[in-house]
Parts: sequence; structure tokens; C-alpha cells
Amino acid sequence: MYRLLQIELKKLAPYRPFRVLMGLYFFILVFVPVGVLELLKWLKRNIASANFGNIDPLLLPVFHFPDVWQNLAYVSLLSKIILGIVMVISVTNDYSFKTVRQNIIDGLDRRDFLTSKLSLAAMLTFLSGAVVLVVSLISALLYSGEYSFGDIFVNMEFVLGYCLELFAYLLIAILMSFLVKKSGFTIALLLVISPLEYLLTALLPDSWNALDAYFPQHAIGNVVTSPFAKYMFQEIQDYIDPQWAIITIGYGILFIFLMHLSLKKKDL
Repeated sequence: MYRLLQIELKKLAPYRPFRVLMGLYFFILVFVPVGVLELLKWLKRNIASANFGNIDPLLLPVFHFPDVWQNLAYVSLLSKIILGIVMVISVTNDYSFKTVRQNIIDGLDRRDFLTSKLSLAAMLTFLSGAVVLVVSLISALLYSGEYSFGDIFVNMEFVLGYCLELFAYLLIAILMSFLVKKSGFTIALLLVISPLEYLLTALLPDSWNALDAYFPQHAIGNVVTSPFAKYMFQEIQDYIDPQWAIITIGYGILFIFLMHLSLKKKDL
């Protein structure tokens, strides 16, 4: 697997769009706290006085333990489309430049091709999770008030939830790339797949409403849910629900099976 990942990185490293997208993504991850702080300042200047009374948005415990883990995991996932595009480029370039055929001629098989893409997705997920972990920890250490050593680990599982949701999303990107094979069409589909799913569920009969949450994008998005309504004194899901984690893992297994089936049936 390590050899396959090395081959994958050697193909992508000289490719400028890959370097730009990766730099942009990790720049966003590192500077998420700065963006959130600027948003809170904007709220204080423009909205807080009218809607929050005497509450100062800058005093909200956004970066305090244990809130920081869910807050930054959720916000960081908003930019997952960038890594999705990276995976699309990785797969579709192999088809466009016939690299996959050359790799097979050189001794790799279809399973190796699939494993190399999954290894790349896993590496990107691990690196992203590590950055979110470090950024969240540093932010909380800087901005939290009084806290105990044990408070640091409360809700840290949201970083694992972040990794699970991101990896599942990257699997969707890989699967669509295998099926479509054209980067432009695949990226466009990746951008609209979530709105299309919401539109589809809206068209379902009312008696099927209970099934809405089990569609792929809905279910995967339920792993790390939006935390910010709690600052409006509304109830939220402030934990990782095992049900949605298991369903997301199930979808991941299904996506990998469909990738294998696609590679087995189609001409490379």
C-alpha cells in the first residue's frame, strides 16, 4: 500500500493544480479560527445590537473546551469540496492521460489502482484530521478560560467524526470519478449532488419523510452536525451518534464495493 501511495504522489506532486488546491485547503484549515473571530466581530458590529441585546458575540465560548472540537470540526468540513476536487483530478487524470493503462502494463492490476486511490484519500483524511486536532487544541488553549486537564479530552471524538465524514465524502468523489471519467463533469456533479439529493427527498411522498435522513449526503452529514444553534439557546446534537457513524461506515463499504465493480466491468 505504501508503494502504491508513493506512485500516486509522484504522479500528483508535479501537477500545479494539485499543489494549489492542497495549499489552499490547509491554509483554510489553519486560519479557520481567524475567520470565525472575524465573523463574530462582524456580528457584534452589524447584528448583535439588534438581535442579541447586551450579549457580546465575542464572549461566546466558540474556542473554549469542550465546544471547540465540534465547532472547528464542523466549520472545517465546509471546505471538504476542495479535497473532493483533488480526488477527482487524481482519478480522471489517470483516465485522460492513459496513466492507468501504463500502470497495468508495468505490472499493477485493477485492485492496485483502486487501492492507490483509497490510500490517497486515507492520507488526505489523516493529515486533515491532524491539522484540525492541532488547530483546535491551540485555539482552545489560547482562548479558554479556566479548565482542567480532563476538559481537554471532552468531545475530542469530534475529530474522529470529522475524519469519518471527510473520508466518506472522498469515497463519493472517487466513485463518481470512476463512473464519469471526465474531470469537468465530475466536479460539476460533485458540486450539485447535495442540492440534488435534497431536491429528490423533497419530491418524495410525505409517507416517506422518515427515509430522508438515510440518503447518503444526509446520513454522512449527521455525523458532525452544526453546533452553533446552541448559542441561540436551541437544542443540538452535541455528540457523535453511533447510529450515523455506523450508517456512514456502511455507505463507505458500499461505495468501495461499487468502485470495485465499476473497475471490474469497465474497460480501462
